[in-house]
Amino acid sequence: MAIELSKADIISSDRIVATNRYQKEQIDQEPVEQFVLSFLISETDDPFKPSAYAIMKDLDTLIKQKSYTPISLYNSTYTLDSDYGFKATSKLNCYLRTFFL
Repeated sequence: MAIELSKADIISSDRIVATNRYQKEQIDQEPVEQFVLSFLISETDDPFKPSAYAIMKDLDTLIKQKSYTPISLYNSTYTLDSDYGFKATSKLNCYLRTFFL
């Protein structure tokens, strides 16, 4: 999923890494399982590349507007929860929620 997120936001795939940490959630007793996935976004010293914060903000917008963005084109990113978006929990650590049927 990190590779597909990097394609959607046109960033280097080595700047976004899945941490292999997740949390299972049940939303409103629906038969759909959801998982919150954790990612790390590395910062850059290059002033011509977007900051980690800018990448998180862009990915949040792309996920929340996924019906109009490349997020819906890839096999795993189309399942991302557009209501949840991409949440930052620290400067470089962030979370998103995905659906599994």
